[in-house]
Amino acid sequence: MFKFQKGDRVGVNFSATSEMIGREGEVVEVEDSQVRVMFDGYVPRGFINPHYFHQDYLTQFANSRFDYSTRKLPGFFMLFVTGGDSPTFRHTSWESAKDEAERLAKETGKEVYILKKAARCVPNTEVTITWEMD
Repeated sequence: MFKFQKGDRVGVNFSATSEMIGREGEVVEVEDSQVRVMFDGYVPRGFINPHYFHQDYLTQFANSRFDYSTRKLPGFFMLFVTGGDSPTFRHTSWESAKDEAERLAKETGKEVYILKKAARCVPNTEVTITWEMD
């Protein structure tokens, strides 16, 4: 039985390449237990986009079906600890983000901000080739 369908929004929770963990993308094809995902934005060198993953290596975002009529993506939350590094983990629910914020505040003794996705900017990946002949 397949966990995913075309159009689902997913995140990578396991990969031989640590740079791919946490990356978000859209399911473009499902074949047996393999799921082909088109990733948003940066993809590490050597990775083909879209890329195949075993379905167990992916996490589906809550209410993740991409709404093609409105072009809206599901929301997510990230945490910022005052004086810490940039956020990297995406929480798919308020409860998960809140629990982690409380844990981090207790552990670090610092303020923790919960950030909510407001919009995204996707670079145009089209490349124009120009030939100059001698």
